[in-house]
Amino acid sequence: MIITPEPISIAALLRTGELSLNAHSPDPGQELPRADGLHLSTILRAIGISTGLMKDYDALAEEGEPGVGMSILLVGEKVWLTHDMMAVGLAWEAWLFRRLRGVEWQPGEIERDGIHMNPDGVSYGVEWRGAGANKGKVVDALLEECKFTYQGTNGGREDIGWYRKAQMMGYCRGLGMWDVDAGEPAFARVWMLHVNGNYREQRWAQLVRYWCEWQPGEVVGNWKAVLAQAGKMRGV
Repeated sequence: MIITPEPISIAALLRTGELSLNAHSPDPGQELPRADGLHLSTILRAIGISTGLMKDYDALAEEGEPGVGMSILLVGEKVWLTHDMMAVGLAWEAWLFRRLRGVEWQPGEIERDGIHMNPDGVSYGVEWRGAGANKGKVVDALLEECKFTYQGTNGGREDIGWYRKAQMMGYCRGLGMWDVDAGEPAFARVWMLHVNGNYREQRWAQLVRYWCEWQPGEVVGNWKAVLAQAGKMRGV
């Protein structure tokens, strides 16, 4: 995989014309329906808990940790995933993706192998600005994700965390816009708002746009792990 962080500002996006302060994408106006059955987020959480990358809330409550209502993700330090944080993250997604030009926001629920997913958005015909051989090329399709985090930028971190990477590779497999079985890489872009900057001299919010190129073997291998966990959960 190749992950290229690009610090950027709302002002810069306005100057390049990539963003308008006037919303142009319609607000769905209601919560998208969630199909019955297994969802990618549920499967990944089960993998994370079983491998120690995530901790289950019930277990934390027994250890005397404060109640947060959800699992927490461990990435070097405890990063709490609370319903309050989800609300802020959804508000950030709605504000940004309604104003970014060319982004098809909330394309709808997708399903592959009986597993349901809800990617944030997709774009088409985007000039790739990530590192590697594809830099400067126009990619036919691009997964778009929006994230809000208390993690610091650390001067341009390239490791965006296991859960985010596994989630996006799962979405890429589910969308089927890249022929990874034939050796074609998949492409994603993450708009991550680091609300506390780098926790040092810059303690204000910083937007970093991450360009993520997934190699075909990574996407296929990630999906095999998802299917294996789904089988366990179904009792197969």
